[in-house]
Amino acid sequence: MLNPGTHQDWDGGVGDTPLPEGRSPLADLSLDPVALAEIAGDARELRFGLSSVTGVATASSSGAAADLRAAGLSSGSALSTATNRFFRKSMDLMADCQTIEEGLDSSVISHTELEADIAGQLHRVHAALPIGNPVIAALEPGPPATDITGMWGTAANGGRDAHL
Repeated sequence: MLNPGTHQDWDGGVGDTPLPEGRSPLADLSLDPVALAEIAGDARELRFGLSSVTGVATASSSGAAADLRAAGLSSGSALSTATNRFFRKSMDLMADCQTIEEGLDSSVISHTELEADIAGQLHRVHAALPIGNPVIAALEPGPPATDITGMWGTAANGGRDAHL
């Protein structure tokens, strides 16, 4: 779904499907470390599962290919080629799973560090500005804004102050 105000995607419904509970139609830059850890765990599980299965399948198929070739059957060569291809593709998939796992782990770590840094910077800025500063007052929570349509210009003629 595309946010018309920011032209950014957000996680949510499609078409007339409502957004999930607790989600707003604003650009969402949040990162769920628990969900990413689960995905990384799935990638790790797949990688380790493939490792054990690939070894058994490759050994069995290579042995069968050798027996077929020894018996003078041309299918032994075809099975050997298929076994080698299966082994290479399995190794590629395991490497991809490891890349996903490590990438998600590093994303969670770097996001957590950046979030803490940003929060610290905001607290320092807030503490450095004098109380009653209009910048801080604008950031403080208040009643929801109401737009008065057709009011533009300076604060004196309905510009910024038209957003009540």
